[in-house]
Amino acid sequence: MQSDDYKKFAIFIAMLGTAFGEKGIIPAKIELYWEYLKDISIEDIQRATGLLIKTRKYSSIPTIAEIREAALGRDEDIETAAVEAWGCALYAVGRGKFPTGNPLIEEAVKTAFGGWEEFGRGDTDQNMADRAHFLRVFKGLAKARRERGLPALPAVKPAEKLPEHKGARS
Repeated sequence: MQSDDYKKFAIFIAMLGTAFGEKGIIPAKIELYWEYLKDISIEDIQRATGLLIKTRKYSSIPTIAEIREAALGRDEDIETAAVEAWGCALYAVGRGKFPTGNPLIEEAVKTAFGGWEEFGRGDTDQNMADRAHFLRVFKGLAKARRERGLPALPAVKPAEKLPEHKGARS
């Protein structure tokens, strides 16, 4: 975030306080949250605020760690996304429709296999090893994004998403 985002940030923290029953958040608390969340974009903080208000069950203001997780992604989300990404990559290769439009899938294919030309060329006996390698690389890239203060899973426009598919090799 930029320093001029501080007012918006304070409003989002106040919204969380209101939603979770904390009246009148003191400026020192907002300062503390700012210090440890300022590496995240204001758009991601806004999205995280909405997500937490909609889904959080506890009656206290979310911790800094919970807000970071809501903004940047949870390990469970990365795990699920990696498996879905493998299926999307296989689907793309099977249909000859690549790149997929998802920058994280593109980067994982390039890092794990050297590019789309090499992806899917492997022997079917290697399929499980290729899958495991892809999943490891995808999760590593997603976690590296999160460590840089970016959402672990980049937003993909609906038009870029591949259609639902069944029967992808695993």
